[in-house]
Amino acid sequence: MNKDAREWTEGEKKFFAMKDKFSREMWLQEQLEKILVLSHRAMTFWDARYSSCSEDSEFYEELTDITMDIRNISGELTAMGATHADCILFDEYDEDGNVV
Repeated sequence: MNKDAREWTEGEKKFFAMKDKFSREMWLQEQLEKILVLSHRAMTFWDARYSSCSEDSEFYEELTDITMDIRNISGELTAMGATHADCILFDEYDEDGNVV
């Protein structure tokens, strides 16, 4: 989908405002780290409560909240990461790493 065909999310606005390769890569790395942390929290929460909380609403609510956070971050990240990778693969950066 063309990024100009719809209104950008807050994450996309931040990402596309960054004009240099290094800033975009650091931002993408930070977002991936958030996904890893949230995934670890979800697994830890599951492991700690699974045996004692079958169908406990608090358990499922917490796990659902964490899962939704992961989905929100990774949804934006996939599109922006693909755009960034396109720029790298098709040499759309100059020698200093800035977008051409």
